Amino acid sequence: MSIETKNTTEPASFDYLIHHGYAKPFAFIGTTRNSIYQIVNTIFTGGIIGSLASRSSPVDTWGNVKIPRIEHFESKGESDSEGWFNTVSGGSDSFSSMIGIPVLGTNSSDFVNYKTNIQSLYMNTDCSLTLRQGNGRPVIPEAESNYTGPGKLSNITGAGAVVTYENATQFSRAYSDPATLAPLQFQYWTRIWTANNHVLTCNLSSSYLEVEITCPNRASCSATKVRRSGLNHPRSGWTQFDLYWDTIPSFFRLFLATSTSKDGWPTILDRYMSDPDSVITLGEDGDTTTSDGREGTAPLTTEENYSIRLSQLMNSLWTIMGGMYTIAGGLDNETSYKDADLPSFLPPENLNHTSAGVLWHQFLAPSNLSGKAWSSEGTKDLQTEVIVANKPWVIVLCISSIVLIIASLISPIMHFFLIKGPEVLMNISSLATRHNAYIPLPDGGTYLGASARARLLKNTELRLGDVENGSDIGHLAIGTLVSKEDSGIGRIRKEKMYE
Repeated sequence: MSIETKNTTEPASFDYLIHHGYAKPFAFIGTTRNSIYQIVNTIFTGGIIGSLASRSSPVDTWGNVKIPRIEHFESKGESDSEGWFNTVSGGSDSFSSMIGIPVLGTNSSDFVNYKTNIQSLYMNTDCSLTLRQGNGRPVIPEAESNYTGPGKLSNITGAGAVVTYENATQFSRAYSDPATLAPLQFQYWTRIWTANNHVLTCNLSSSYLEVEITCPNRASCSATKVRRSGLNHPRSGWTQFDLYWDTIPSFFRLFLATSTSKDGWPTILDRYMSDPDSVITLGEDGDTTTSDGREGTAPLTTEENYSIRLSQLMNSLWTIMGGMYTIAGGLDNETSYKDADLPSFLPPENLNHTSAGVLWHQFLAPSNLSGKAWSSEGTKDLQTEVIVANKPWVIVLCISSIVLIIASLISPIMHFFLIKGPEVLMNISSLATRHNAYIPLPDGGTYLGASARARLLKNTELRLGDVENGSDIGHLAIGTLVSKEDSGIGRIRKEKMYE
């Protein structure tokens, strides 16, 4: 036998962070609340700076589950019959964000193999790359575009980048029917003093998906499967940026401010989009200057890489804005609130607008920057130690037990069918020579030794039987068996009484 573990599956309940779309609390953070920006920047930077192993890990720095990017797996192969894609073999490009989703319900060491399905959404960017000529200072006609960034629209200096989008886009999209919206188009203008100075023209869309979360133990969770969500949701051209007219500029202001650098040097954002492995390096082979003596390098990459990595950066920041305190602190009553409505990705209906285009939905934002949580049902296994028998030894035990049982039954069977009288449990030589009238031996055998008494019985056949065969009550005695046909000693019968 051996000690093994038995798993018993039980139902379990889970809570997880879901994007609520509120950005208004970040739009009016003044100098007295700059610590909020610092917290956001710290979490954001900590999420994108790390080893290659951490970027390919299914969880972020704080153990939150990274959400897979379903487009990556759709391009690699076919799903199963239920639309699921296996996500175990994905790399860093297979994740939609470097910041994961906190999941509550796996904190007991008594259980293992937690499993549940959650709903999630993220933004996609589809970008085209255009190189700019000149010294790298973007010149943007003020009448044509809105922008996010410091300084004037022409001859912009300093570190970082500029984001522009179609004039009045933020107002028109907030008033539009989500079913009619095309993807938001914006431009990301770098300000790098190199020949690699470029602009990315990107279309922004949304993806909605269902993710299977598996946790072999409470400290090790991952997204193991993904498929398109079956919940109601808007068209992909609508994003949560369209809930409020000020979300677009508020987000990009915070996005561009997450990292700074020396004038002309690429920021962490530029380095991550160029090559995530070189985020904190100085440049190729340690060279920090270009051929014309200007500092900073960020090698160009493919449009696909720019699209994937820019969306990862944007989703990372958007996740933080959707639950800043839950990322490092987890889900609880202080850092999150439960959504009372049924799970749905559809935007709130019948929203009232002011003349300025404010959606009153945004004024419902939690004042403490807490995150919104949805619930899901799943399973967990209870582990119990049990004693397990070894099968070969069980077979041996069964066979030996059967033999012993049969052997133990031989005696009662023989007594029942063959033996009809009492058993004599002492020496016959002693009984037969003690003045026994039914054995023709000389008297005085009682003083003889055992060997002498045994010699007197040589060639003598004895029987324990009824010496009074003709009586109603028989008499049991040991007598000489003269012949088998006529011995004078009758056999014992079950129906007769004896003395």
